[in-house]
Amino acid sequence: MEACPIKGLMSVNGDYECLDTTTELESCGGCASTGAGQDCTAIEGAWNVACNKGSCAVYTCQRGYKVARDGKSCIKL
Repeated sequence: MEACPIKGLMSVNGDYECLDTTTELESCGGCASTGAGQDCTAIEGAWNVACNKGSCAVYTCQRGYKVARDGKSCIKL
């Protein structure tokens, strides 16, 4: 679990949420709110994604794309 600042909240004390960055889709590999992680759901052309051990994995892509050889992105056809 990692304490990640909640983006967009203006708080004197600072607000945080605890995330498991090894599996969290929107903060995979680190706190996306600090730029350390990746939002797997924002991968261009991706349809079915996961966060496995802190790294995004693409399983399927939208029509017009194919899964890249490394399984981490989609390639436009």
